[in-house]
Amino acid sequence: MVSSVNARGSSQVRRQRIDGGIPAQSPAQSPALWRRMVAASHLMRWATTNTRQNHRVDQPPDRSDTAVKDLAAYGFRAWGLMRVRVARMSRKPPGPEIAALLALAFSCLQREYRAAPIVIDQAVHAARALGGTESASFVNAILRRLTREPQAAAADQWHLMALVNAPEWLVQRLLAAGSRIFLAHCAVAARPPVFALRYLGAPAEAHIWQQQLAQRGHTMHWAGPRSVIVDPPCPVEAVPGFDQGLFRVQDLSAQRAFGLLPLQAGQKVLDVCAAPGGKTLLLAEQAEVEIWAADQSKKRLHQLETEWTRLSHRLASRALHLVVADMSAPVWPDSLPEFFDYIVLDAPCSGTGVVRRHPEIAWTRTQADLHRLVILQAALLRRVWRALVPGGQLLFITCSILPEEGESQIAGFLQEATDAVRLPAPGLILPYHEANPRELSAGDGFFYARLQKRLGTL
Repeated sequence: MVSSVNARGSSQVRRQRIDGGIPAQSPAQSPALWRRMVAASHLMRWATTNTRQNHRVDQPPDRSDTAVKDLAAYGFRAWGLMRVRVARMSRKPPGPEIAALLALAFSCLQREYRAAPIVIDQAVHAARALGGTESASFVNAILRRLTREPQAAAADQWHLMALVNAPEWLVQRLLAAGSRIFLAHCAVAARPPVFALRYLGAPAEAHIWQQQLAQRGHTMHWAGPRSVIVDPPCPVEAVPGFDQGLFRVQDLSAQRAFGLLPLQAGQKVLDVCAAPGGKTLLLAEQAEVEIWAADQSKKRLHQLETEWTRLSHRLASRALHLVVADMSAPVWPDSLPEFFDYIVLDAPCSGTGVVRRHPEIAWTRTQADLHRLVILQAALLRRVWRALVPGGQLLFITCSILPEEGESQIAGFLQEATDAVRLPAPGLILPYHEANPRELSAGDGFFYARLQKRLGTL
């Protein structure tokens, strides 16, 4: 299935929010905390039991309450701590929703979200709503024992599973990857992401935009010519200039794809696994190229189409073709040209570089998933390489910090692809500053590799 988007027009834009990075409303504005704890527990249970590999079709709970999503994100950041404390204080593990509730309570206590007596009272109330009197008694006993044993509670936070906030198999993978990668993961495992934007306006508009942000209580920091960090985070549609297409949301490390390929007007570019479209929009921003964005999710491609409509008047490219296709299938899609000047492959991966943004990833991925993804990445590389013209370039990207999804993957490909030459690219980007590990980088963990096909080969 293919559709083309060429017109520069306006339409009703789907409002988007940033998960896990928006502060909750003040107590005076919000309903009782225990109700949101119940909702967040449902959401966490759904996230851990409705993973793609389980082929579940349950509908997710209502995720429209930003404060609930924020609670759930912080709950996942304390999931390892919850596992450590439950193992120490209980002979029998609780059910999934009570486990989620305990993670929520521990995170609230750790970051002083509310006074400790209020957190405990509200968590017990939530436990009663989730599982009755027995669950309420269990949660009450765990939390009150925690307050009576402050030294043991503090020691729990230094347990390896709590520090890494990951299951044992992933802890071992990170350790095997080396101290740089292990420390990078530990540095960000319990931290929320920054609110990063890609500025698309003219230089003359930037000063006015900054004033509008300041009037609404936001500070901004330019992290690059068009890369902006806004604080505090907020719903994206509340940022001035949203309807005018002045910006879009994109992580700073993801924005580094801009300019890596020397695009020229009129060239053909294929974006593989394109949805929801961040890299596609960077390509369209850079040059007046013709872009084919391929993805197997029609729904996610529709998100890209919506963003294109909102932003198209700010972009250099006027031609976008949306192609619903499984690019790992043995037959090349009829709706795609046979050859391209440039190809971007943002390959499916474990997501270990984006745990700040999606803290549930560490607890929903499995060893089998990682093995399957590494095989899929290699298959996609071989598949799309054949569609690259001689002299053309391919940009390989993952949002993973694991070597098997980065350097090792590229090294294996270069051993078999004798017509491939590696060109300069950022390589592994870690989500912290190595010179000062206590200072977090604003960007997620990413990997970039750029390959060129030798002239005279097909």
